[in-house]
Amino acid sequence: MTQCPGYTTDNYQRRLRNKDYTTIYEARAHLNIITSPQIIKVFRQNVMEQFENTFHFNFYIDHSTGLQINDKQIKVFSLLQNAKRIIKHIRVGIINYDLHLKASCGHGNHKLYGIITPTKHGKININDTWSWQVNEFLTADMIAIKYHIQKHELPKSSRQNRWYQ
Repeated sequence: MTQCPGYTTDNYQRRLRNKDYTTIYEARAHLNIITSPQIIKVFRQNVMEQFENTFHFNFYIDHSTGLQINDKQIKVFSLLQNAKRIIKHIRVGIINYDLHLKASCGHGNHKLYGIITPTKHGKININDTWSWQVNEFLTADMIAIKYHIQKHELPKSSRQNRWYQ
């Protein structure tokens, strides 16, 4: 049975700032942002677009991330989260993969965005640990509910830029 992307509605009280995502490695996902095989599996099962196999899907995700890094479309939002009466500072980044949610998930044909957060290390260390990880994939409506980030603030498509076509 396919597991549709889920989300919680934690209460984010205040946005502290927005900034562009920065990286010290070339603009590719495999050196900068890690995506677990479990996340890839759920993501692939829930997108409308078809891929021949997991390798091609991973290549597409890596290429899309690189495009978003080069186009400076990945934005990092610093938020104050109020969950269970504990206020904590969180950072989330958003990537536009130009993929759409299957209709069977109840939000069909809506664009999906990757939500990235810093890893436990928060930066690349001497062991080349990734500094960011993909945690989930959400639609614009889900992002607005969970993070109070509006549709007009989301990354634009890299593939729809005139220089890509």
